[in-house]
Amino acid sequence: MKNQENLEGIIAKLKQQGIEAGEIERDLILNDATLQVNKMLTDAETKAKQIIDKAKNEAAQTERNAQTAISQAARDVIEATKVALINHLHQSFGKQCETLLTNENYLSEILKTVIPIISGNKTIEINPELLPKMESFLVHNSFSESVQLKPLDKSDAKIVVTSDQNKEIKFVITSSDIQDALFSLLNKDLVNRITNSVED
Repeated sequence: MKNQENLEGIIAKLKQQGIEAGEIERDLILNDATLQVNKMLTDAETKAKQIIDKAKNEAAQTERNAQTAISQAARDVIEATKVALINHLHQSFGKQCETLLTNENYLSEILKTVIPIISGNKTIEINPELLPKMESFLVHNSFSESVQLKPLDKSDAKIVVTSDQNKEIKFVITSSDIQDALFSLLNKDLVNRITNSVED
């Protein structure tokens, strides 16, 4: 009887020890699982934050790139407008300057300037159609003694002046010279006005 009690006590003790060992193992497994879950959650949050930050940075860069492209496009439009307008005006100047050299009043003013600054007796070739009017102009202004007028071989928009003091040198005034001179005076101011009005 006593042996049986001892045996039952031993069995009970073993059971208790097994239960306690199982509980300890269970707690260890739960703790390890909890640590792993927490680590997975932390890693997932970190990864999610990295993805979100990367997406925000890429979106911000895309917006900056778009703004840069828009600004560049605006500058290109302004520049293209300036170039197109200047080219158009330059061509218009060219057409107007060609007609200047066939204009009696303009040619008279040119001769008033050219005759005194070129020394010696001069031969001036001009548009044939203006020859009679310019001869009258020379007589009226007392230039006829030092100036001989001749018609240009071709009806080019130019004036050719030759001095007897240096026959190797010819002074040629063309419509292109006048066009460039006039346009250079207006060009800088014109570009500034176009730029300022577009930017305003």
